[in-house]
Amino acid sequence: MAANTEIAELIRGALCRFLQDACAAGSGVKLDMDNPAAEVSAPLGFDTGYTAEFWAERLTGRLNGHGPSLLGVPLIEKITAAKGHVAFHISIQAYDAMTHHIIESCGLPDMPDKSCDDVSYALIKSLMLARKGGEGIPDTASIKKALWLGISAGGFSVAKRAAVNRRCAAAVLGIFEGMKYAERDALAPRLGSFGQCAARLIWINSLQEV
Repeated sequence: MAANTEIAELIRGALCRFLQDACAAGSGVKLDMDNPAAEVSAPLGFDTGYTAEFWAERLTGRLNGHGPSLLGVPLIEKITAAKGHVAFHISIQAYDAMTHHIIESCGLPDMPDKSCDDVSYALIKSLMLARKGGEGIPDTASIKKALWLGISAGGFSVAKRAAVNRRCAAAVLGIFEGMKYAERDALAPRLGSFGQCAARLIWINSLQEV
């Protein structure tokens, strides 16, 4: 089992247990790992007799002491409501733990012989960033988005995995988009772990497309 597939299953399991304990709904709720509102969401506003806002408030109250964990760290930073869905925002501690697990689970791919598409370009960019320093993952939206696309791809069918991997590649290529030069220059030297993880994710998702 690929490292990102393992992580996707661990996240689903942790959130299902959390929902089961909080509202006896874990077993019947479909978790969405491809919602713009957050990394993971659940349509509780549609599947229960209560609003998403009600559930977001109730579940938030259970985070301290009863919140789900992943690889030994808190999984969720905050819970919000969006268009009938309860949105689970993953913590930066969980991103650090996922990154470390993926790096430890598989080797760094080789530099591609040629770059003929965005996936190849993104792999090259990730391998170049992997040479940078820094510890952990910066709490930056574009960085987390790129990683999440690569991680969540492991939980999808082959056809969707390929599409999500292409979106991951585009996100990697656009991590500095909209940033001022000073912000970009301050961030780039800290992206070693991001590059190491992103390169592995793009590579293993590409292998699973076959």
